[in-house]
Parts: sequence; structure tokens; C-alpha cells
Amino acid sequence: AKYTDNMGKKVNDIGDEVTALSDATNAAITRHDKDIVDLAQAGLKATEALEANRKDIDANKQGIVDLAKGLQLAAEAVEDNRKEIDANKAAIAENTAKLEEQKEANDGFNNAIASLDEDIITLKKADLAAADALKAHRTDIDANKAAIETKADKTAVESVRTIAVEAQKSAQVAKGAVEVAQKSAETADSHAKAAQTAAAKAQESADTNAVQIAANTKQIDTNKTDIAALQTANGQHAAGIAKNSARIDSLDKNVANLRKETRQGLAAQAALSGLFQPYSVGKFNVTAALGGFKSDTAVAVGAGYRFNENFAAKAGLAVGTSSGGSASYNVGLNYEW
Repeated sequence: AKYTDNMGKKVNDIGDEVTALSDATNAAITRHDKDIVDLAQAGLKATEALEANRKDIDANKQGIVDLAKGLQLAAEAVEDNRKEIDANKAAIAENTAKLEEQKEANDGFNNAIASLDEDIITLKKADLAAADALKAHRTDIDANKAAIETKADKTAVESVRTIAVEAQKSAQVAKGAVEVAQKSAETADSHAKAAQTAAAKAQESADTNAVQIAANTKQIDTNKTDIAALQTANGQHAAGIAKNSARIDSLDKNVANLRKETRQGLAAQAALSGLFQPYSVGKFNVTAALGGFKSDTAVAVGAGYRFNENFAAKAGLAVGTSSGGSASYNVGLNYEW
């Protein structure tokens, strides 16, 4: 009876241990299932993150291509503006040279006009002197006529006639001088009108050049504004490219880390799945396995115990062989009937 009591107590103790072990096993299985679900969800999230990262990388690549095209167009626009500025500078230099030529021509015309004015004044003075001489001769002729009428002396008449002839000659000389003076005056007036016409044309050309210079100056200011805007846009593009490059570098790093963790996790699972289960009743076993996925490997060790023909338990731990690898574990129960 004592032996039976002891056996019953042992059976009860074993039953309690089996119940406790079963509870622990169920909890471990639950945790293991949860870990598997978490790993599957993490793998799904990793796949989604990889796809999102791939889309972001594609978008960033397209953005970089668009920015490169924009920079190319901006460089071409800057080159066109530079060519226009060079052309405007050449036009301004040409207009400046023309203005200098017009200025020299105007100075020559002004000097010619001043000389013609002096000639006109001189001719006017000569004309006045000739008129005075004619008036004096007319007075002498009138006096001689009066003397002829009052005197009967033939000698005196001849003398007066001689004086009249001389006076007539002087009058003709004076008349010729007047005609020459008039022709000189007409020539001077013609030269003056030609000089005025040339001066008007020179002024018109100078006004046209001034308008062109003003237009060129305005175009240069516009080109400067466009160049400043393009430089600002280039700076913004450069900042955007730098920002996108930083984001791409960060995405590459995240993708690399995620790839590494995924491979290590799959290698650890492969190693854990290779651990053996205890077979003999009442035997404790120790097992080891090696697993890998692509370039990553993991080593797993485990132990188990078979309580009877129907019930066994085991646990395992896996560690990646690469630097920075994390550990994975599992616990399993087996009940056969």
C-alpha cells in the first residue's frame, strides 16, 4: 500500500510537471506563432517599404533628370544672353564711334558756318562801300551836269565830259564789285544752307543712335535680370539636387539595412528548422544546425527532452555569423497519440 501511495504521488507529481510543462509549451508555442506572424508581417512591411523606396528612387531619378534638363536649358539661356550682351556691346561701341564721327562732322560744319558768317559780313560791308561809292559818283554826275548847263566854255565842257566818263567807268567798276559781292553772298548762303542740312541730318542720326543706345541699355538691364533669375534658379536646383541626393543616400542605407536583417532572419530560421527533436524516452539531447540565405549564414543550437512516448519538448537559439547579427530563438512541444 505504501508503494502504491508513493507511485500515486509520483504519478501526480509527474502529472503536475507535465501540466506545467504543457502550459509553458503552449505559451512558448503561442510566442513562437506570434514571432512567426510578426516575422511575416515584418517581411511584408519590408517588401512594401522596398517597393515604396524603389518608387521614391525612381521619382528622384526622374527629378534629377528633369533638373539636369532644366540646368541645361538655363545654361543655354545664359549663353544666349551672353551672346546678346556681346552683340549689344559691339553695337554700343559702333554707335559711340559713329557719334564721335558725327561730332567731328558737326564741329567742321559749325566752323564752316562761322567762316561763312564772317564772309557774309565782309561781303555786306563791301556792298555798303560800293553803294556809298555809287552814291558819291551819282552826286558828282549831277554836279557835272549842272556845271555843263551853266558854263558855255567848251574846254570846261570837255573837262567835265572827261570827268563824267571817268565817273561812268568808276560806276561800272563799282557795279561789278557789287555783282561779285552778290554772287559771293549767294554762294555763302548756299554753303550755309548745305551746312544746316548736313547738321540736321547729323542731329537726326545722333537722335537715332541715342534711341538705339537706350534700347540696348534696356535690353542689357533685362538680360542682367534674366541672368540673376537663372542664377537663383540654378541655386535652387542645386539645393534640390543635394536634398534629393541626401534622401537617396538615406534610402539606400535603409534598404541595405533591411536587406541585411531580412537575410539574417531567414538564415536564422533555416538554422532553427534544422535542429533535431529528441526520440528516446527519458533522454536529453543536444543538437546543432547551420542555415543560410544567399550570402548570410546562421548557427543554431538546441536541446530537448522526451518525457514519454507521447510527449516531448525542445528549445533552440540561432545567431548570425556576420557582424551585427541578432539572435533568434524558438521553443517547441510535441505530443503524439
